[in-house]
Amino acid sequence: MTKSTPTHPSNSPVLVPGLDSQLRYVDACRADPAADKRVLHKKFVADPHWTQCVAGGELEKWASIRGLAPVTNVDALATAIAELKKHDIDQLVRDTFVTVTALLPGPTTTVWILAGDPEDPFTVGLAGGVNGTTVGTGRIWLHLVPLPGWKDRILAGVAHEYHHSVFLAHNYKGEASKNLLNYLIMEGEACVFTEILAPNNPQPWTQTIPAGQERQVWEAMLPHLDTSSEEIMGKFIFGYADGLPPMCGYGIGYAIVKAYLARHPAVGPRDWTIVEPRELLAASGYAFQSG
Repeated sequence: MTKSTPTHPSNSPVLVPGLDSQLRYVDACRADPAADKRVLHKKFVADPHWTQCVAGGELEKWASIRGLAPVTNVDALATAIAELKKHDIDQLVRDTFVTVTALLPGPTTTVWILAGDPEDPFTVGLAGGVNGTTVGTGRIWLHLVPLPGWKDRILAGVAHEYHHSVFLAHNYKGEASKNLLNYLIMEGEACVFTEILAPNNPQPWTQTIPAGQERQVWEAMLPHLDTSSEEIMGKFIFGYADGLPPMCGYGIGYAIVKAYLARHPAVGPRDWTIVEPRELLAASGYAFQSG
């Protein structure tokens, strides 16, 4: 049984601007260079929006650790904010929601718009300046760095996080849902959903497993599919540890979902999103494409 979730009748997100809060953080850091940036960031950026954008999300703890670290290079942050303010980001996000909700109706969604860390390797590398965090059903953060072409990445970034929100609305059934298998399927489905909506936006994190290693990576994951250990899940989703390829969980999840869709080509996003992850894995007949 899936949870019933409210939908926004206009398919328009509730937008929460965070750039001015970040500027207040920048000013506070400059006024007291010796101050603890974590304390200032909490005071000026996190706390004012916590209730609306964070509290109560199914992944609140996980997301807060990974997505709310203070940007330490405040001069680079200030430069990024100044550039972002030249653009109508609100309209970009609203336009994107018209597209994503037409394909997959979902819960009323709050989007917290923030400047990303200009020195974060993933945001300025593979993500192309648009990174995201999903805290739970109806709670998304966008972390933006104005790199060349960043606006063209908005659709892909929003689509990925929005699918996470809808996935959680249907598939989160308490703490037991926080396991590696669900995480793999959640990422795989978000990547496939994004591929449908933004086929010209590359998702290199789905292609990081070297040829011949897919079986090895999957077999390493198998004994841990039910684990809720954040350390183990992080290792298998993001890779790098113990010789695992980077972002390998994205690649495995993507391969499972693609295998499912190859067997069920008539099933659309509204339906495959609500399939219970273990049922989807079983119905996928997942086999290794390399090795």
